[in-house]
Amino acid sequence: VLFLGLTLLSPFPRPVQLSGTAVTLIFYAVLAGDEGPVVRATIMALIMLGGQGLGRKGEGLNSLALAAAIMLIYNPNYLTDPGFQLSVAATWGLVALIPCLAHGMGGLHPQLRELLLFPVAATIATLPLLAYYFYQVSIVGIAANILVTWFLGLILEIGLIAVSIGLIVPFAGQTLLLPVGLLIKFTLWVLGMMAKVPGAALWVIRPAGFGIACYYLGLLLLINWPAVKTKFSGRRDLPKAGSKAGEVKAAALTKNGAAAGIFAVVLLVSLIVLLPSGLFGFSSKRQLEVDFLDVGQGDSILITTPGQRHYLIDGGPRSAAFDSGAAIVRPFLLNKGIKSLDGIFVTHLHDDHTGGLVEVVETFPIKRIYFAPDSGTVAENQGQWPLLKHGLLKHKLAVVTLKKGNRLNLDNGVTARVLSPESPYTGTRSDPNNNSLVLWLSYGNYNILLTGDIEMEALADLHDQLGKVDVLKQPHHGSKYGLDREAWDSINPQAVIVSVGRNNFGQPAPEILRYWQERGIPVLRTDHDGLVAVKTDGHKLEFFLGRQQNKALLKR
Repeated sequence: VLFLGLTLLSPFPRPVQLSGTAVTLIFYAVLAGDEGPVVRATIMALIMLGGQGLGRKGEGLNSLALAAAIMLIYNPNYLTDPGFQLSVAATWGLVALIPCLAHGMGGLHPQLRELLLFPVAATIATLPLLAYYFYQVSIVGIAANILVTWFLGLILEIGLIAVSIGLIVPFAGQTLLLPVGLLIKFTLWVLGMMAKVPGAALWVIRPAGFGIACYYLGLLLLINWPAVKTKFSGRRDLPKAGSKAGEVKAAALTKNGAAAGIFAVVLLVSLIVLLPSGLFGFSSKRQLEVDFLDVGQGDSILITTPGQRHYLIDGGPRSAAFDSGAAIVRPFLLNKGIKSLDGIFVTHLHDDHTGGLVEVVETFPIKRIYFAPDSGTVAENQGQWPLLKHGLLKHKLAVVTLKKGNRLNLDNGVTARVLSPESPYTGTRSDPNNNSLVLWLSYGNYNILLTGDIEMEALADLHDQLGKVDVLKQPHHGSKYGLDREAWDSINPQAVIVSVGRNNFGQPAPEILRYWQERGIPVLRTDHDGLVAVKTDGHKLEFFLGRQQNKALLKR
């Protein structure tokens, strides 16, 4: 936009050119909105124009620092905005890294050199932040930027001219926008094809904050290593700028800077892989943690054992509008530093339990998949099951069928016993629901009963199997068909957890909520409380809620 304004207004006197370009920049910024990157870029461009008006030469890092300072003074919340952080980091990369990376590329045309180096420098500068916020490192991103940068520039400039003209002559503006539409479609097609390349992006666990700090400190140190080395060696005989010695010194700086950029990428990969799951992911507390994820109208439960083994029960729903696997489950696992799963339990094949597993299976190495006896015969060609089945076959995952009486040692002292089904239920109100895997999870003095979507028929078969239950996952999102007074009267849990979202089924049913309220037992709901985490070291039980307003419910 800056280039466009200066070019179009070049026939006019200098003050008119600069002020007109400033108005164009502000106009574009208003159109684009007040997002952090737009505001940062606009302020820096205005600083540059002001400097030209005063006859002063611009200095990129000073302009970036001033723009960031102005934004933070106006709104300190920008500091925690990912867009602001990425924008500042990328701009710093362009200013500080390109001179270093350009060493040895003097034979290339300046525009071609910039076209190649801009995405490389920006990628090096933003890689830790991209990994932290999006859990991905793009492999084809640099090539994609090189290919589409010019198209994006044309789209922006023609579009801005079209919008400006369209305010006065709407038909002319609409006509100019026709080629913009074609360019946008072509650009999206190119990006879509590149995104389909195998390994186009790598999923990574969230890097530790300490690791990110080390990355940037190391990058700064390596870029400026010759100057730092000279300073600490006590030498003061630095060559004067412009001298032959100065040119040699500058060449050494840029050469070391190029090496620094390459080394920094290797360093980041090491930090991402090692720090979160190793030194900074290590916990000395040997406890069992069961996380009931807020995936909307569905179920997804993560079990983390004291020995840091990870088991996922279901993956929540998946539809054209919402994929809990991509939006909730996968980011949650990566955020916790989980790189693989020791097992996945599929309670039954309804989409609100299996849908999110499609993305999970594509992302994480998985040792085993556990099913109930009827799996593969119910809903064989319906909903999300064919996609999930394709993923299981594609990755050649080991499939284990469980039934009543099976006992799994998930870790030292952590067991999962299968209470149901013994054989597939038939002729019930909902055979798929009643055929859900029911797991009795035990560690130390505490037991957690995980009931899937079972209903009255399967509940009746649990009566003689229930002992001391400390946490109950209410069946079927709190459906009225999950109220079995004989079964529930025999237990006294510390809390009842309902995994539920917005729905048209009236879940959780009023009679379910009333029953537990009358007994004085708190009901924790993922739609109200967000994530519900249950933690125990075998001697005490603790609950943690994603939304803390209902914390008082747990004081019994």
